Amino acid sequence: METHAQAMPHAHAHRPMRRHVLVCGNIDCAARGSIALIGELRRALKRVGREREIRVTRTSCMGRCGEGPTVAVYPDGIWYRGVTPADANELVDCHLVGDRLVGRLIDAIMQ
Repeated sequence: METHAQAMPHAHAHRPMRRHVLVCGNIDCAARGSIALIGELRRALKRVGREREIRVTRTSCMGRCGEGPTVAVYPDGIWYRGVTPADANELVDCHLVGDRLVGRLIDAIMQ
């Protein structure tokens, strides 16, 4: 019997993600359009061919009720608030693909 480390190296089933986008899907954010936002983000990522390296995940409450929809981008540590489905293309084109923050939506930058 070998440990995982002893069995290395081995091919992984998938490439690592470049970024992970977490979108609050709890009741308050959902009422403000977060479910539609998730769909728009996924469509925009597919449009630019980045849907395999940037993942969009619906989360439960992110603790920012009343400020949402809330979006967190990791590993960047950027939190956006008040993001609407109309902002999806800008987030994808500027931040997720272009590495430029969308200043008007920034809530916090985690260190």
